[in-house]
Amino acid sequence: MEPEHPMVVLAHVILIGDYDGTTFSTHQKMSLWVDYGTDNYAGVTYNNAPNDKRIFIGWMSNWDYATVTPTEKWRSAMTLPRELSIYKQNDQYFLKSKLIDGFDALTNNVPNNEITGEIPYKFSYENLQQSEISFDAEIKDSLQIVISNNKGEKYIIAYNRGNGIFSTDRSNSGQVNFSENYLKNAFQTMNIGVKDSLSIQIVLDASSVEIFLNNGEFVMTNQIFQNENYTDFEINQKNKSNIKNFNIRFINKTIN
Repeated sequence: MEPEHPMVVLAHVILIGDYDGTTFSTHQKMSLWVDYGTDNYAGVTYNNAPNDKRIFIGWMSNWDYATVTPTEKWRSAMTLPRELSIYKQNDQYFLKSKLIDGFDALTNNVPNNEITGEIPYKFSYENLQQSEISFDAEIKDSLQIVISNNKGEKYIIAYNRGNGIFSTDRSNSGQVNFSENYLKNAFQTMNIGVKDSLSIQIVLDASSVEIFLNNGEFVMTNQIFQNENYTDFEINQKNKSNIKNFNIRFINKTIN
């Protein structure tokens, strides 16, 4: 069972402690980030959810460039709903933020005849930017995932086992020069420690990438503004490692 401690959600971080009805106190030694990407702000959680779950939804944008993003008729979106929980490891509490179970009902497995190339290492799929990709990867030294289109625009996900740094790079993802602040934050990192394996879940939408590692232990959300939809997916490694439990699912529209 998850430990029964209250959580306080601030704009970007979680505080875990005790609440006596009047005062909240915590002995937490470090910040627990809700999301390590630049595009998850002012999240809200919901009371009285079924089974007392704590459901979180954030604003998928950033005030540094929210008013100048290269979109028409709309400005940004909300993150997918996530279930927050805490777990204890080595006498410390940590945050887990995973997609709600209901997300599965919006998806359908993609038939193999709709994909061309070498699954899972290098393939093309016409509706890649409306899909969820998940797999478990052995990490020998490093891992790089490149999501790209026919224009040569690409969004890069990487992990370096040597220093424990997981990163994303949107510097060549499409339209990036609309804001100095957007370009300044093109390369983003989070220290996840040395891992022999990773469980990776990537959700792609029209202008966003949401990444969940190890069932929500680490999360990163990025906005992207490609000029043409991404269709190509490639896993690069110096030593081709074992990829298990690969799955790609099409995400159905909820609003027509």
